[in-house]
Amino acid sequence: MRKVITYGTFDLLHAGHINLLRRAKELGDYLIVVVSTDEFNWNEKQKKWPVRRIILFAVLVLVVCLGVAAYVFRDSLNLDAARRFVRYLNVSGGGTDGQFLFDAGNANQYADFDGGLAVARASYIAGASSTSNVLAGKIYGIPVFGTHAHSWVMAFPTELDAFRAFAKSSPKNCCLLLDTYDVRQGIKNAITCAKEMEEAGERLAAVRIDSGDLAKLSKEARAAFDEAGLPYVKVSVSNDLDEYTIQSLFAQGAPIDSFGVGTKLATCDPQPSLGGVYKLSAIRASADEPWRPVIKLSEQAYKRTIPGVQRVLRFFDEAECPVGDMIYQARAATR
Repeated sequence: MRKVITYGTFDLLHAGHINLLRRAKELGDYLIVVVSTDEFNWNEKQKKWPVRRIILFAVLVLVVCLGVAAYVFRDSLNLDAARRFVRYLNVSGGGTDGQFLFDAGNANQYADFDGGLAVARASYIAGASSTSNVLAGKIYGIPVFGTHAHSWVMAFPTELDAFRAFAKSSPKNCCLLLDTYDVRQGIKNAITCAKEMEEAGERLAAVRIDSGDLAKLSKEARAAFDEAGLPYVKVSVSNDLDEYTIQSLFAQGAPIDSFGVGTKLATCDPQPSLGGVYKLSAIRASADEPWRPVIKLSEQAYKRTIPGVQRVLRFFDEAECPVGDMIYQARAATR
């Protein structure tokens, strides 16, 4: 299915608008009409129309009569998300070659509580196949797709134990994250888990790689699963993807089945964003037990974590302005 999207203020409804929508509908199988709200127009252009609600209603009626879909964007971030996702679809072909994209930006967006929901909805309307936001799936009926966190793997004695536990909890939609420690060992553990799932009458749906040389590692993963007799296992990737990175992966012949697009979609890059993420550094079973340090490893140095219970000490100058921070391990907390 080919989706077409058009957007605007539609402040004056005239024959040109009607012809535009009709022509747009002829370009694909599914037409999405985006109409901005009064609040959006005021924030962006400092303009208000006294009969905007009547015009908006007229446009929606027109949309219904034409048999197309309509969506009202409440702010510029939602609109930018849809615009940007259209560019992703142009790069990937909208899944026509078997690949698909899913919104994975809930942990990265910086808006209010509703921000992650809005991005998931905007992305799905613009053509995303699914979302990693479970709440958005529940509220809007968007298909949900995703993996466990790195912290899930780090909470178990071994990576294989974590994979087995996740497969047991999600046997119908199991996607394993391979790069908590070492991708190549993760591939071996995922194959072991997939074989065990087959014995139980289930199938491993996919694996995800979130760091390193995605083109190289995806090729290694595809070859390993094919050789193990598991050609049905899909390969998904993420890690600050944008349309240019995806295009580069295609050019390198990477055998990738899906792309999880997070930060640069949810925050509408190039708008500024802070690339900070949650990672587990220590774990204990109860308050009476000592902390067990855990570490996240990666081929990319900036993705490696410092194990143990950490504290932050901030230094100030004579004018009470912060001049630096120091991260140190709280020794007392390890006992």
